[in-house]
Amino acid sequence: MKYTLNERLRKELKNPIGPLVQEIQNNSIIVGDQCLTNALQNNKKPLLGIYDNLIKRKPTEKNQKKTIKEWTAKKITLDNPAGTITEKAITEIKKAIEKQEQTKIEINGEEDLLVIPCIIHAKQNTNIYYGQPNEGIVLVKATQQNKQKANKMLEEMRQ
Repeated sequence: MKYTLNERLRKELKNPIGPLVQEIQNNSIIVGDQCLTNALQNNKKPLLGIYDNLIKRKPTEKNQKKTIKEWTAKKITLDNPAGTITEKAITEIKKAIEKQEQTKIEINGEEDLLVIPCIIHAKQNTNIYYGQPNEGIVLVKATQQNKQKANKMLEEMRQ
């Protein structure tokens, strides 16, 4: 099963799905290279960090790659094509969250949409952060309402 972004959702996701914040908390979930490196450089240790070695479609800088590489979390590498969410990505995100051990998931492809399964599978009230290009850091709390919204998005993407 694969989930693919449609035009309606593409427009909806151009806007942040939560408030913009300045700081990332410990034991959170982070999607995106810029947010993940910022957190790690500020001694914040996420439960889960998902990255694709790209920022705004350009390769991540060497010092940012080094920061992520030096983070001693368990590492998983997955394929997830742009504009999609694979079943494997959902499974690995769910497993990482359930284990409650620091995990980094390196994506071959694109990680942007993986914030959706993170919201769905995160423990209640977990902070989930992602970068909104040219805006900043977005915070989405894993509330029942946000989980329902994320489930609806995923259902709409089902192929």
